[in-house]
Amino acid sequence: MNTSANIIQFRVNEAEFKVNPDKGILQVQTQIQFNLGEPVDENDKTVLIKSITAITAPNRDDFLIRIEADTVLEFNTVPQDYKTLFEKTCIPIVSQRLFDMVDNVMKNMGRAPLFQSAQPEGSGN
Repeated sequence: MNTSANIIQFRVNEAEFKVNPDKGILQVQTQIQFNLGEPVDENDKTVLIKSITAITAPNRDDFLIRIEADTVLEFNTVPQDYKTLFEKTCIPIVSQRLFDMVDNVMKNMGRAPLFQSAQPEGSGN
């Protein structure tokens, strides 16, 4: 049986969006630091992942997005190897959630999304 994970809680603890009017094409660099909090109870199927995201534009001081967030993931079974699952399963799930959140905020600010979802137009989302 493959181990899968779902986000059961996502909380932004701190956010900063410094986004000035576009000056042509914007190329961004994204850095995300993740910290895995393994459960104390060996039968617990959840993990806490703390993340710090920094999105910058090279050579521009008028663009910065910084987010500190906590994400709780629940696995379908009790994992045997948290570190492997963290790298292969958790990081992609949490990263996508962060990118979706940034895109939603950018849209609400009247700006173009940075990481547009892979869903085709008209897919219902």
